[in-house]
Amino acid sequence: MSTILKYVPKCKVATLVVPNNKEFWSDIRSDADRVATDIRSNGSVTPYQTEYLQVLVRFFELFGQLEGDIPLSPPKAGGDPNILAYPLPNSVAADPESIRRWAETWEVFDLVLPEDGAWGWHGFENLVFSDIKECADFPQLLRLSENGDEDLLEFDTEVEGEAAWDVIEVDLFKDDVTTEEQNLIWEEREKRSDLDDPEKMKKRRENLEEYFIIKYEWESSALDAYRGWADTLEAGWQNFQKLCDS
Repeated sequence: MSTILKYVPKCKVATLVVPNNKEFWSDIRSDADRVATDIRSNGSVTPYQTEYLQVLVRFFELFGQLEGDIPLSPPKAGGDPNILAYPLPNSVAADPESIRRWAETWEVFDLVLPEDGAWGWHGFENLVFSDIKECADFPQLLRLSENGDEDLLEFDTEVEGEAAWDVIEVDLFKDDVTTEEQNLIWEEREKRSDLDDPEKMKKRRENLEEYFIIKYEWESSALDAYRGWADTLEAGWQNFQKLCDS
């Protein structure tokens, strides 16, 4: 066991970085900024987006008041927490009527249907061609001649072949059947001899670094914890092989 404990640290492949509380909330603040900017730049903001933007603004105010050091859980209060005063957001405290503004204008939703139906439908037996002209949504659904006789196409339930839709061959994946394009790719890969080239793999990792830095607007130092991962992995593997041989 002592020998294993001696070599296990050399098999480490990564370093877990745990941000402190301010770093955590700064990252959240950055994401919230982008969301708020997207909403403000939207030409047609929905009521739900407006309410969400108000929540984000309150978060920005809290972030500023606590200088980014927001506790992950509310402080514990003695006694019954249900009797504590609930702090209203500044926007609501300035306009209390906004909490229940709808209560003054709401109307009872009428669920009583008239005898001829909610849309004034009179039934198929009374439907004539002149009625169809007034229903822009029905011409393709209801095909009626001028005398009122139905002229609907018969629904065909016959299925030709294995199914009513296009299907792949049976056991296509089980038998690992490949296409001509896939065969060409395999042939090209078999000809390559640089897949394990350390320099090419290093270049690929550098391209990945550049991608994340540009996409997420990261500082280069944010990737320090991940750099050298491949080298650490290889060194750990070599040390593990030596341990097995010994």
